[in-house]
Amino acid sequence: MMIYFHLKNFKSHQDTRLSLASLNVFTGLNGTGKSSVFQILLLLRQSFLKNNLLQHGLDLNGDLFSVGVTEEAVYQLAQF
Repeated sequence: MMIYFHLKNFKSHQDTRLSLASLNVFTGLNGTGKSSVFQILLLLRQSFLKNNLLQHGLDLNGDLFSVGVTEEAVYQLAQF
């Protein structure tokens, strides 16, 4: 079973689409966004566990992961 995941305007990911299987390996040069994929998954989980996800969006600072301020989480050249 494949899960499709879309990262948009998060850290180094302007518009990234991932197809995830039951086992995934992330490789690449430093600074290419490998850790950001895990960070957004942690943010989603901590927001879901606090029942904040649907009403308030991502909980950027919690027990699983802490981004800091919003500007540190948003893609540098993001256009809204």
